[in-house]
Amino acid sequence: MGIRRRILLLPALLLGGLAQAQAQPQAPAERPDIPWPVMMGARVAAAEANRPIAPLVVLVPDADTYLREVGRWSPTAQWPVLIEDDVLAPCFIRAYRPQRIIRVPAAEPFTGDARDREDALRAVVAASWGAKDDESAEAVFARLNWSPPGIAITSVEDPAWPAAVAIAAARGLPLGFLDGDFGAPNGVLDTAQTRGLMERIEEIASRSGYRWKGQGDAIDAIAICRSLAARTSLEPPKNQRHPAAAQLPGPYALTDMIGRNADGYRWAFAGWIWGDHARSAYMAMCSIFLARDSTWFFNGYDPNGGREAYQVGQATELARGLGFQTIVYEGKAADEAAWLRLLMGGFLADVLFMNSSGMPDYMDLGAGTRGHPGDVPILQKPLALHLIHSFSLKFPESMQSIGGRFLDRGVYAYVGSVNEPYLMAFQPPELVVKRLSAFTPFLVASQPWQGPVSRPWRLASIGDPLMLVQPPVRRTRPVSALPEVPEAEDLVVAAQEILKGFKDDPTTGAQAIQSLVLIGRDDVAAKVWEALQGEDNLANQAAAAPAAMEPLFRTRSFDAFIDAYERLPEANRRGEVLDMLWHLATPRLGALQDPNVLALLARSPRSPKPEVDLRRVRPHLDRVLGDGAGRAAIQSALDTARTDSSRKALRDLLSG
Repeated sequence: MGIRRRILLLPALLLGGLAQAQAQPQAPAERPDIPWPVMMGARVAAAEANRPIAPLVVLVPDADTYLREVGRWSPTAQWPVLIEDDVLAPCFIRAYRPQRIIRVPAAEPFTGDARDREDALRAVVAASWGAKDDESAEAVFARLNWSPPGIAITSVEDPAWPAAVAIAAARGLPLGFLDGDFGAPNGVLDTAQTRGLMERIEEIASRSGYRWKGQGDAIDAIAICRSLAARTSLEPPKNQRHPAAAQLPGPYALTDMIGRNADGYRWAFAGWIWGDHARSAYMAMCSIFLARDSTWFFNGYDPNGGREAYQVGQATELARGLGFQTIVYEGKAADEAAWLRLLMGGFLADVLFMNSSGMPDYMDLGAGTRGHPGDVPILQKPLALHLIHSFSLKFPESMQSIGGRFLDRGVYAYVGSVNEPYLMAFQPPELVVKRLSAFTPFLVASQPWQGPVSRPWRLASIGDPLMLVQPPVRRTRPVSALPEVPEAEDLVVAAQEILKGFKDDPTTGAQAIQSLVLIGRDDVAAKVWEALQGEDNLANQAAAAPAAMEPLFRTRSFDAFIDAYERLPEANRRGEVLDMLWHLATPRLGALQDPNVLALLARSPRSPKPEVDLRRVRPHLDRVLGDGAGRAAIQSALDTARTDSSRKALRDLLSG
């Protein structure tokens, strides 16, 4: 039986087993005719099918309170816990659409040392699986006959530990701890440090007490939640080098080296989460709780030059048959203009398959066109990303790189390359979707499983390695009743009270908008801004404008957005707000007639590539403001350009 046929058979086999599941998850029986990555996903699906989730979101002020609230999880109910912020928490809430959103008061600060913190994290994992008294997680797993599909590793000295404790608690994983300096995300870990890291991970796996050295045993995934370098200079043994390594020696992706022994043999797939407390908690909660219903395909490749297998037509049809909502752009229809239209108001996809090429700071699209970091979408809701692009994750913490900008926007699961890997390193979208249909975890489905191309190489895996993209037609996630949470403030009720107060006191406009954005009511927030219009409310408009930018952007209220933007302090007219301006305006340029709006755009090109925006707006400046207006805008930008590369690009644009 061929591998694809065996993969497609698994859902029927798995679902038949789940229909007879016990009150607690049981590991599926081993099947030698099923690929081991698929069996690993089956174990995750078994756990998810037996661990009800509650339609509740709990917002907390800090990491200590987060640990207390995740510690309330039990075998009968789990729910998202997020560290409150202005971007990631509302983004999650818009996707999850809970029945109730609450805020809880801060916990007492944790006073123990690092070892005490480790014990506290382990206790939370055990409690979430029904530990009795001081029973350890491993003892609970043994009592339930549960075989963990992986291991979670973190350091309590690193701010990403909230992701590790949540993933371990949700997936039923042993929790290990790894201290030390293993580089920063934009860096390259040297050979000695990489070997030391791999050895210490193997020690943690051994101490867990579970089988881990082979493929298809207990520990087949590693969720490593702490700061690391994205790349490594370690060269695999000569007989285990990728076919392209002779032409393209290192560095390699560190996540593709982790989970392999000294001979290069893979014993586990790794996924990597790093960042501050709020971001790491968000990435874990997205992975654990979100349903992924919409799958978009954007393919900038023509069907030639070896790219035939990467066309997305068959993948799209398969995804539709599985119940996913799909949008597809392909070939010449996947050009710059098509991409820019998708940016208006923010992305609404749950999963994006994108084929492009380029370097860290640009992506080639269809019909010979190009996108830039400023063209990375602002997200309406969290996104999982499969990006075929040579260098997108070379600098994953840089906002001036494609991958860094995607991650900053809220992407929580991402397969991409840290260097030139050649096209054959990537899995075609059709194969990835087939693997997802068989409950293979997303990051694992996007990696090569066998043969020379599965050797250590350049594809990085960011996120929870056990996250499933369950097909809507086969999804099995039980829902629990809403739990009682002590001392909770209901944020929907609070927003209603603030809104009532706004009717009598327009000075509370900013507070009203902020409260509505937090609970996912952009539509009402936009109406609050509308209610503030008028000459007698100028001061209130200025106070509310910073809060109004996001809901006006997401509701595509262009005229209102421009009005609010012009009331912003100069210091606020940058970063994501400036991207919102261009994402709303660029697809409208051909229809814009308002000279004030075009003059605003002429004054607002984005650094470090002002030539990109000015190239796009130039003909429309000339059309509305008169011949030479575009040239004058370019010259003005040239006069204030800060880098040699910007000055050269602007001179080239002037002479073009």
